Amino acid sequence: VHEVEGTIPFDTTLTVQVYDFDRGAIRNELIGQTQIDIENRYFTKYRAKCGLPQEYKKQGVAKWRDIQSPTEIISELALRCKIDVDYKDSDSDQEEIAFAALKKFQRTDFKFVPEHVETRNLTHPNHPEVSQGKLLMWADIFPAGNLPPPVDIAKPKPVKYEIRIIIWNCSNVPCIDKSILLGNMPTSDIYVKGWLSGMPGKSQKTDIHYRSTDGSGMFNWRFIFQFDYYQAKRMFIFKKKLSPLSIDETEFYFPAELILECREADLIGSRKFGRLNIDLLKLPPYYIKSSGWTLEDWEERLKNKKEKKMSLFKYRNFKGWLPFMVPDENDPKKNVEQGRVEIEIELVTEDEAKDRPVGIRREEPQALPKPDRPEESLGLFMNPFKMARLLWKSYKWFIFKVLLLLLLLLLIALFIYAFPGYLAKKTIGI
Repeated sequence: VHEVEGTIPFDTTLTVQVYDFDRGAIRNELIGQTQIDIENRYFTKYRAKCGLPQEYKKQGVAKWRDIQSPTEIISELALRCKIDVDYKDSDSDQEEIAFAALKKFQRTDFKFVPEHVETRNLTHPNHPEVSQGKLLMWADIFPAGNLPPPVDIAKPKPVKYEIRIIIWNCSNVPCIDKSILLGNMPTSDIYVKGWLSGMPGKSQKTDIHYRSTDGSGMFNWRFIFQFDYYQAKRMFIFKKKLSPLSIDETEFYFPAELILECREADLIGSRKFGRLNIDLLKLPPYYIKSSGWTLEDWEERLKNKKEKKMSLFKYRNFKGWLPFMVPDENDPKKNVEQGRVEIEIELVTEDEAKDRPVGIRREEPQALPKPDRPEESLGLFMNPFKMARLLWKSYKWFIFKVLLLLLLLLLIALFIYAFPGYLAKKTIGI
């Protein structure tokens, strides 16, 4: 907001110029300009010096800005038209009544200029016939003296939040490997990876649930992400320099989404089972249990417009079961379920996060309990007797054949070793 002083009729034209700011340049280049006839606006009977708003507000962002109140404007019009203005004793708020009367004028040929943002054409003095773009602005004209405070049009600052995600359990994850230690039983080494939209480089992942034989995984693992949320656009906002030589940071906007992936850990790299995108502004439908529903049921609820979609920024908490999915290879428009996840999400402001801190992963404060995973997932490696018993149960005939073969080879080796000495004794008659 800029304030400019002038004297009518000496200063009658307001010129607004737009420049190309170039850091380090001696002069900034003029892009274009626009000119406003201040004198005409000030003296016109349609009150163009300050537009008439849609509503009369005593306070707030849209409060009344004109230096004259509605009753003063009505009195001025009544004096000009030579009519009397009388308010009833029952009228508690004369300003609102006067404003309603002003709005009635908009239905006649005598219309006041409404409060609005102008879209003005920019031209360069050297090429006035060529448009250099558009400028959105407005100009209020007040007599010098007791001026109203300027309107605060500063860009709203983003709000800092912390989002806390707990991955409790997984189920129905495909088992795509076979474990020799478990008798060629199908297994999977499962973990979950998560990040916020626009921040794939700052992803977090759970520990690995080894050798799941039924597609279930237990984690009790907490992710924590900090982000800036721009309410005006309802998007995440991140700032970073485009290059090491950049002086200023560039703002990037991304949808307010949480992305989760269920993955299978391999010795080299990993493979993705399924993915889940959670819109934090319209949280998806969820289920209390991992069973009793299908992906088709969930997608039908997701498409149902009557289903209430909650915003995490309003309700702050969310917990339930959701599906992981991938596009169908035969029909990319359809999805195939690749597991389910029990997830809990909590959203807190920066100050709330400081007052109620929590630990990442399973750390203090508010540490999460270590999951009680089946012994087959990893405990076999910690107990050699159980491993030996399982191997014998699954491969006893194979082990018996191997032992028999080793015994036979041992007897042959002993025979070969002892036969030369026995033959020599027989030869010399000992």
